[in-house]
Amino acid sequence: MECKKAEGEGEITYRGSTYKGNFRMKTVEDGQTMTMNTKLAGKYLGPCPKGR
Repeated sequence: MECKKAEGEGEITYRGSTYKGNFRMKTVEDGQTMTMNTKLAGKYLGPCPKGR
């Protein structure tokens, strides 16, 4: 994704092998304002299997 006229902010919190966060972005394209709100969450499950 490429947004030349965008601004945003967010935060991520790490706790052990997990993380949670959010990101908010606002942009104007062709005279229309777009707002994107993203929630993030993840957990480390281990290394990738070899040979794949």
